[in-house]
Formats: sequence, structure tokens, C-alpha cells
Amino acid sequence: MKTSDSSTRCGSRHESREAKFRKSLRSFLGFNFVIFILMLFGIGGATLWKISVIWGAILAFKGYGLYGKADDDVAPPPSRKQYGRPQRPQWRDKDLV
Repeated sequence: MKTSDSSTRCGSRHESREAKFRKSLRSFLGFNFVIFILMLFGIGGATLWKISVIWGAILAFKGYGLYGKADDDVAPPPSRKQYGRPQRPQWRDKDLV
């Protein structure tokens, strides 16, 4: 018996961005493994590395977009003292040699 629930299908619109990224990453790693095996046997596959490099760069940007800087890594805003007028140095006579 078939289910009519669209959330169980692989190509559903409700699939999360992280799940799509993981699926694409698995495909990328599988593709690179096949290229590695082809090159090990000496069949070829050197031209396919160009595709792999471009695909890897796109995945890197997508991964950084998903898992990039967290909110915890952001520095706190500067205090008012940092933007205020600088204090005059407290010079002493012995400092002015």
C-alpha cells in the first residue's frame, strides 16, 4: 500500500537544507572514490578531477553557509570607553628623561 505523505519521498520540498547538503556530500565522496579507483587501475579519470574540484568548491561554500560562524563566535560590541576621548597620559618627571 502506497502512502500519500509527501514528506517521506526523497525529492520532497520539505527536505531540510542540511539533509540535501549531506546527500550531495555523499554523492561527492562516492564520485571521488570512483575516480580514485579508476586512477588506481590506470584507466584514466584525470579529466574528471576538474569536475570534482568545482563540485568540491561549491559544496564548501554551501557547507560554510550552513555550518559557518555560530552566534557564539561573534565578539561582543565594543564598550563606550573604547570610543570615548582618549585619556591624557599621567607623565611624571622621571618619565621625561
